Amino acid sequence: MRSFAAALTILANAAAAQSAMQSVDVTGHYQNGVGTSEAASEGTVRGERLADLPLLRPGEVLETVPGLVVTQHSGDGKANQYFLRGYNLDHGTDFATQVDGLPINLPTNAHGQGYADLNFLIPELVEKIDYRKGPYFAEDGDFSSAGSARIRYRDRLEGGLLKLTAGSDGYRRLLLAGSTALPAPAGGGSPGAPSASGPRILGAFEAQRDDGPWTTPEGVRKWNALLKLSDGDRDRGWSATALGYANRWTSTDQVPLELIRSGRLGRYAALDPTDGGASAWAAVTGEWHAHDDRGYTTLSAYAQHDQLTLWSNFTYFEADPVRGDQFEQKETRNLVGGQAVHGCSTPGSARSRRPSSACRRATTTSMWACSIPKPACRSRPSATTTSAKPPGASTCRTPPPGCPGCPGCAACWACAATASSWTSAACARPPAATPAAARCRPSCRWCSGRGRRPSSSPTRAAA
Repeated sequence: MRSFAAALTILANAAAAQSAMQSVDVTGHYQNGVGTSEAASEGTVRGERLADLPLLRPGEVLETVPGLVVTQHSGDGKANQYFLRGYNLDHGTDFATQVDGLPINLPTNAHGQGYADLNFLIPELVEKIDYRKGPYFAEDGDFSSAGSARIRYRDRLEGGLLKLTAGSDGYRRLLLAGSTALPAPAGGGSPGAPSASGPRILGAFEAQRDDGPWTTPEGVRKWNALLKLSDGDRDRGWSATALGYANRWTSTDQVPLELIRSGRLGRYAALDPTDGGASAWAAVTGEWHAHDDRGYTTLSAYAQHDQLTLWSNFTYFEADPVRGDQFEQKETRNLVGGQAVHGCSTPGSARSRRPSSACRRATTTSMWACSIPKPACRSRPSATTTSAKPPGASTCRTPPPGCPGCPGCAACWACAATASSWTSAACARPPAATPAAARCRPSCRWCSGRGRRPSSSPTRAAA
């Protein structure tokens, strides 16, 4: 009897512990767009993923794109070399890259067509990377025959950022970053944006030096600055960004294998210690965007001044035994450009399914619809009890301004959700057992459906 009573006690304690167990929300770092993207080879990398990676070079942020390999040669100031799906993309010839709407690939560059230098990138400021693989997207331009990546910087930071990093081989890095909201202009929000508050300003400064493991110190000396002003949200808003970057380095290039095997030259030594380069550029960009039920419009423009100098020596003294074979690649250019895009949303497309930002903000903590398939909101009131709170619902409110809700429905509630990963897209039509008076009418507008009738089964979707 005692053993039987002990077993019952253990089972009771286990049941109590299980009932008291808290839910755990797991947020993925990738959004592969299944069911919404136009191809299986495109997706999105969230900026939180970069916080978990020990990055030695800024260009390595692109290694979060599945299948993309990022390497480096001739010094940490030179553009990276990329490989994707077995193809050598050189310094970006076949992989189109943009940062906040600024094209990074340089046509007819002194070193190579499509030269894409990402050494100015600040990984801590990256909000997301939208990537595409394959030659299927004409809008990405002539450098995207193997793929593309659109990198977006954040508009704001949760708090100020100060990072001091020190490591071996003379590695030093300083990063200062922060953001704040400016006072609202007289008469409300800024032109072109729906917010009532003022625009946001984001600033960052980076300084870095590194000698590397080389016998001849690499001597990287880099500084980087960014200032971004923005307002609005993803449905309607604008931004203006100013960037500045300068870098100088000494490179250790290829050396004869026979000299290393014979011991006359070390593995990390250089035959010509004057190889290296210098790079500097400044750019200003601006963009305006608007999304609604009918479609989307995006306007962007940029201006850039770029300077690049590279010194290389591949054959040493073979062609000129007296002065050597070192050569210089140098260019200075000014670029201006812009883009105007307008598209129409079609039923079932990714853009027509995307909820408005006002709805997304509200649905991170609450959901509303005529039927909510959550345990706390499963019970539905009848048409005669619409003023009462649904059984089990912790909070009920009307949809926030800007969200259509369910006009004309007898029972349309906003019930608190316990998991932030659930959005209004998870709301389904009421079950058939619901009294007819409490069901949504066919004309009911849903926050995530943009006027479409919701699906008959609940789905889990990302915000």
